[in-house]
Amino acid sequence: MTVEESAALISWASEGFTTSYFVLYEQIEPNDNFGKAMIANLKARGCPLLSILAFPTLADQERRFLGLNWDYVEAWSMEDVYEKVVVKNMGERRRVDSLEFLDELEEWKLFNRHYCIVIASHTQGDSSTAQRPNEASDSTTMTGDGRMRFTELSVPVGPAKKKITSSSRTFFT
Repeated sequence: MTVEESAALISWASEGFTTSYFVLYEQIEPNDNFGKAMIANLKARGCPLLSILAFPTLADQERRFLGLNWDYVEAWSMEDVYEKVVVKNMGERRRVDSLEFLDELEEWKLFNRHYCIVIASHTQGDSSTAQRPNEASDSTTMTGDGRMRFTELSVPVGPAKKKITSSSRTFFT
């Protein structure tokens, strides 16, 4: 999608609903050697990245959504998502790390630094509160403010987990 087309979609999602959530998986960091090779490779496969140069960093991705009147936005590299969300439990982390499922772990980490997930939330009439996450605040607990945060996400990894569903949420034990 072009920058203009994606802006129209992102704006539509926040303007068309009382409460909106948006999740975006996007490529970033086009200016180093890996980024240049990634762009060339995808272009050669018929998938040109039409907005990567307009939003090359995590901060640019956050500004993209804030500029389109989203109330709250976080952009994390896939490396950070893996490190801080996928494997929160250190025992589980050691188990997953010991699997060595890749021959070249450093290449996998480099790849993950060039992809990101952006999560954004918006409530109609609340655009005056648009902000980036406050690094100093403790966002590890549910605040009930309707904002979607990475630190509230949990991804089950490892042996099958028992699924428990309450009235509005699903948990794994």
